Amino acid sequence: MATRAHGGKTKQRHFISHMNAMKRQEAALDSMHPVFRGRIQALIDHLNKKGWQAFVWQGKTRSEAQAAKNAKQGTGIKMSWHRPEVHGRLGVSLVELYAADIVDERWGWEGPAKDLGHAFWKDLGSFAKAEGLEWGGDWGKRDVAHVQMALMDMAMPDSAFV
Repeated sequence: MATRAHGGKTKQRHFISHMNAMKRQEAALDSMHPVFRGRIQALIDHLNKKGWQAFVWQGKTRSEAQAAKNAKQGTGIKMSWHRPEVHGRLGVSLVELYAADIVDERWGWEGPAKDLGHAFWKDLGSFAKAEGLEWGGDWGKRDVAHVQMALMDMAMPDSAFV
């Protein structure tokens, strides 16, 4: 987070302007699967009601052309940013993984948010899990801004998923 002089006083400058944050978030939400988008919107609402200025920095999806290419090649994976082992582990089941990075517009990953134990990251993790999402802050190589969800097109044998 940068500072700048303003009328002889030092003023804190946000990581990103609110207008630009909302533009990024709108583009990210528009690209998401409807189920994932609903969970991300609920997550953002929970965080903002708690006083944070959370927004979706990046929604990780692939284009329809890439999805079609993957389907043609029989890979079964539309999106897998952090889970390259998913296809092999789940066999021939078709799996789509959706991911997003969520930050506070005041800091992004800077200032107090450099601390991976910052209260914003803890709240993000708690609310993400409450929405049924996986949180990157729980991983060995922590990615505290990252949340993701896997959608299965087919249920595994003896699975509780339908």
